[in-house]
Order: sequence, then structure tokens, then C-alpha cells
Amino acid sequence: MTNLMIKLRRSPRTLLERDGYPGPGPGHLAVVMARAGVGKTAFLVGIGIDALLSGQKVLHISLERTIDKVRDWYDDLLMEMLRREKKLELWAAIQLEVERRRHIHAYLKSSFSVERFNQALELVESAMDFKPNVIIVDQPDFDAIDRETMEGLRALAAKAGAELWMSC
Repeated sequence: MTNLMIKLRRSPRTLLERDGYPGPGPGHLAVVMARAGVGKTAFLVGIGIDALLSGQKVLHISLERTIDKVRDWYDDLLMEMLRREKKLELWAAIQLEVERRRHIHAYLKSSFSVERFNQALELVESAMDFKPNVIIVDQPDFDAIDRETMEGLRALAAKAGAELWMSC
């Protein structure tokens, strides 16, 4: 199963590959910037799928969508990848592996903060023995985020040993 999962990978993270690590690397931040409606969430879900298919763990934090909506994004993208490879019969097994390596948290109506992010990281690590390699924060309000908050998020990702992806 792992060989097929790696074969499905088609990631933009490889554009950032350095020192043998795809993406910005643990403790580093990558910001995806584009105007509304051009596919930032789809891009970030693709980053998450790539990490999951390579055996990494992903914590996806959504600030606008429900957990079910984010899960649907992952399922749709994974299904399309399997359809392209003509491997739909492996859907259930691969989806189970993806579910084991991914946690989705939703903070709707401006309830997200560095403190809550830290609590989420501590919860998944202590209660679920889950230490993410990739953290995705989708749709933060960059007008409301100051430098101290950005540094706090990056520092928490570094402490967790994870790379941090954000949309803007």
C-alpha cells in the first residue's frame, strides 16, 4: 500500500524541496497568497494529501469551513487522484490510512488564537499520540494578524517539529 501511496504523490511541495525535504521544512512557514476564489484551499489540501501519502501526519486547521467540509475536500481530491491512476478499488484502504494520519480542527467565527493553537497541539499529542509533521492553517484574516501572532504560530510549529502552511 505504501508504494502506491507514494506513487500517487504529485506535489507542489517539491518546488520548495531543499536538503532532501519537500516543502519549507520543520519550523518554517510557507504562505500561499492569491485573491479570493482561485483555489488556495484546494492547493493547501493538495499539500496535505501529499504529506499524508508520503507517510507524514497532518493537522489541518480551518478558520472558515466545518470539519466535514474540509474532510470532503480531502476525499474529493484523493478520489480524483485514484481515478486518474485507475486504482479506485484501493479507495477504502488508502482513505483509512489518510484518516489515521490526519486531524482536522475548525475554529469558526474568529475563535482562533495562538493560545488555542497551542492547546490543540498539546491535545492531539497527549491524548492521541499524534505529532504532526505538517500544519495547515486555512483562511486566517491577515488584516487582523500582527507580527507577534505570526511569530507565535511559527514558533509553535517549530516546537512541534512541523512545517506550517497558511493561506492569505
